[in-house]
Amino acid sequence: SATTSQPTLPGEGTYFYDSSVPAIFYDAATGIPTNKSVISFPGSGAYLQVPDSEDWNVGTGDFTVEAWTFMYDSGANNNYDNVWLQGGSFQIGRNQNLNRLNIFTGGNSGGGTTDEWLDGTWTHIACVHTGGYVKGYVNGVEDLSYADATDLDYTNNPTMGSNPGTSNWDMDQIRFSNTARYTSAFTPSTTPFTTDANTLLLVQSDFGEGGLGADH
Repeated sequence: SATTSQPTLPGEGTYFYDSSVPAIFYDAATGIPTNKSVISFPGSGAYLQVPDSEDWNVGTGDFTVEAWTFMYDSGANNNYDNVWLQGGSFQIGRNQNLNRLNIFTGGNSGGGTTDEWLDGTWTHIACVHTGGYVKGYVNGVEDLSYADATDLDYTNNPTMGSNPGTSNWDMDQIRFSNTARYTSAFTPSTTPFTTDANTLLLVQSDFGEGGLGADH
């Protein structure tokens, strides 16, 4: 059911939120969500796409791709629900059968721990390339690592969501950076991301935070 609350930012006025839709961030004192929307992927064929850009051509350099995800189910097929998919050779997604993080970079790949990326809870996912290695993090804990020197320079439009996967899930705070933001275990941010000099893409569903598809 919808719940009435006070504004989280000056001048917003009173707003309503649906308490059945889980928010990522909450005010510690009031329990009111501080992010008021998410990007929903309700099953097969639901995805968000951004145009190809020179920004994604990170070559062999450092980068970080990360997002917050909430999975409602594991889908019906042996496939992947993707935080990032470009060209079939640059892929960060959840294996539906194993509920785990898988990363593919060119001809190299790595798989994380089975049942580490579970349904029913917000999970922070990060893929980092640094020092000649790709590392995958689940909620700030390193879950996979492999050597990689792939030149990541593709011309395909990156997609995010249930394509080709079939799960019903939400995602938000999708950020692509041209730096290795994490090189060891970390605590994921408890507030929405903000842009900085290394932010190449920041996708946020809350228009108060920059707008859906905002490329900062």
